[in-house]
Amino acid sequence: MYPDSQNTHTSWYLWSLFTVYLLALFHCIWPFFSLYLRPLSHRIWPLVHTAPGAFSPLTFFISAVAGAGDIAAQLITNTSCPKPFLDQWDRRRTLGIVTFGAVYSGWFQHYLFAGYAKLFPVANVSNSVRYANALKLTFCHQFGSFPCFYFPSFFMIVETVRGMTVPEAWENFKLKFWKQYKYGLVVWTPAMLTQFLWVPLPLQVPYIASIAAVWVTYLSYVAL
Repeated sequence: MYPDSQNTHTSWYLWSLFTVYLLALFHCIWPFFSLYLRPLSHRIWPLVHTAPGAFSPLTFFISAVAGAGDIAAQLITNTSCPKPFLDQWDRRRTLGIVTFGAVYSGWFQHYLFAGYAKLFPVANVSNSVRYANALKLTFCHQFGSFPCFYFPSFFMIVETVRGMTVPEAWENFKLKFWKQYKYGLVVWTPAMLTQFLWVPLPLQVPYIASIAAVWVTYLSYVAL
């Protein structure tokens, strides 16, 4: 289901407020982050990646976050239905979201962000280079991998798991892509810039997963 046209501007306003809140919150906790979490991230990094690829504990965590977001979206959608939630729960839809979380958010993005760090490094460089490279990375992600990989993967994985054929899933992607991509630009552009500027590589995927918990709930609610 989509928000109706009367609520479009309100939705944009709310998402803008959310991104501003996110940036403000991150700046407020930055001193604590630098003092405690940055050293901790280098300790947990080897533990997180003791298993390769899709078997990383981090991948299972992100899959669980994605599944929880879809369950929240279904709860919101079905609040007016008198039946118990378990009787109306679309389990294949949740399975599709969990699969997407494992394949794309947990596995693919781990290697994607590592590649970004090599392409335009933001660590151990001057401030001018760091800011310039962070802007380049944000541009590459928002206008490259986000429309070309994220959204096609989301619709193709989730909808085929739900039972659609590949051509049907592709048609659904083409129908719903542009509107959701515009909302995604509002949310993810400041989030990605924050990530590339201040979040160390070991914590980038968990950082994205924390924002995606809200984003997936929204995307599941309006696009599925």
